[in-house]
Amino acid sequence: FVNGLDIFQGKHHPSFFFQAEDGIRDFCLSRGLGDVYKRQGKERMIGMKEYLDQYKKSLTDAIWAIEEPEFAKAVEILRQAWFDDKQVFIMGNGGSAGTANHFVCDFGKNAVQDPKKRRFRVLSVCDNIEKVTALGNDFSFEDIFSFQLGNLMNDGDVLIAVSASGNSPDLVRACEFAAQKHAHIITLSGFEGGKIKAFAEAAFVVRRESYEQIEDVHLNILHMLTYYFKTHPECLEA
Repeated sequence: FVNGLDIFQGKHHPSFFFQAEDGIRDFCLSRGLGDVYKRQGKERMIGMKEYLDQYKKSLTDAIWAIEEPEFAKAVEILRQAWFDDKQVFIMGNGGSAGTANHFVCDFGKNAVQDPKKRRFRVLSVCDNIEKVTALGNDFSFEDIFSFQLGNLMNDGDVLIAVSASGNSPDLVRACEFAAQKHAHIITLSGFEGGKIKAFAEAAFVVRRESYEQIEDVHLNILHMLTYYFKTHPECLEA
């Protein structure tokens, strides 16, 4: 029988586990092996527990590995951007685009709680599907972010790049453009950091090979940044 640990280790696709369940039950019951089915069911649940335990441990270990110096540098970059009234841009592809847009919502709405203070000027360059597809179709996919930054970015603005691999050509090109504009760059990547890490003043590297866990931790980091400003309003005092 297939167990959850086999799935975790990549021996079987999860869909196989669930599709096989009806067949296992019918086979056992048709041969008077109901007790076997129940026993195997318990073993499969133990396997699923192993899978969950391993995933949770790997994820929490990665969260604990977030480096305080990098976090402090990112906070200072964003803090100074607020004082200088600079813009904060963020970008990512696929699931990382969703993470980027999520950050814009949270950071723009929640980071500054005092109604007498202006909020951060935070913008996503991956939230307009019409613009992204037009640029990709008419120019090239590698230019979808750098083109937008060319319209919007001023010297000294901030760019946050989110990429599991850290090697996405459109993000690399946007980082190259931002560096020419003397932007302050924060990167969130996985594996060994990828190409975008070289541009970063603050670089968060989630040293995992699971895209799912890398993206999990990226969202945690961005939530941590939002929550820091939300709960430390004194950092925006002159």
